[in-house]
Amino acid sequence: MSRPENIAVIGVPGSGKSYCLRTVLAPDPRLIYVDPMDSAGAVRGVGDNADWTHAARRPQTVIDIMRSRQRFRITLGVGTMTDAEAREAIAAVLEEAARLRVPGAWTTVAIDELGIVCPRGQDLPALSRALRLGRHRAVRVALASQRAVDMPPLWRGLCEDQRFFRQTERVDLDRLDQIRRGLGDQTAALEPHWFLRWHAGRLEGPNPPVRR
Repeated sequence: MSRPENIAVIGVPGSGKSYCLRTVLAPDPRLIYVDPMDSAGAVRGVGDNADWTHAARRPQTVIDIMRSRQRFRITLGVGTMTDAEAREAIAAVLEEAARLRVPGAWTTVAIDELGIVCPRGQDLPALSRALRLGRHRAVRVALASQRAVDMPPLWRGLCEDQRFFRQTERVDLDRLDQIRRGLGDQTAALEPHWFLRWHAGRLEGPNPPVRR
């Protein structure tokens, strides 16, 4: 089974980006949700994915679950780790997800608050590899960031589905204008939970809030 598209979500706190991300990922059968704020708890699914929820503090716990279960929804809290430890934990999980091949399923690794995990766009080679090669290894990547400048253009560009919620800082609006002229001002005018979507070379929206 081919994996769905990588997704990037950008929006200020309270704009609805994290809710959107978790809602979009609810049907995914094998989900690891990296939470730098330790605030999400176990990320619930829908339908057949409503069960099998876990909260983990160590990457090895995540890896053990990945190896032993066909379906799972794991929240990996990295808020108490140093930046280097958090990146090492994420790299270990991404590499194991790429190594494991489950017939008829894909593994999703979602990273919330990207600017905390990789401040100033600090590179994470395992993430770059997953974004480039995940389609061939049944790995889907989902990224969420409060600010456009905290998401490196290369990573964002490797996400086929890009969703933009409200942005307010001029430097972030200018970064969005590099994608499409006027995109920054369009996001500045968005109401909470409304978003614009860049997909298949087209800008869609404003779109209403996502619903489960």
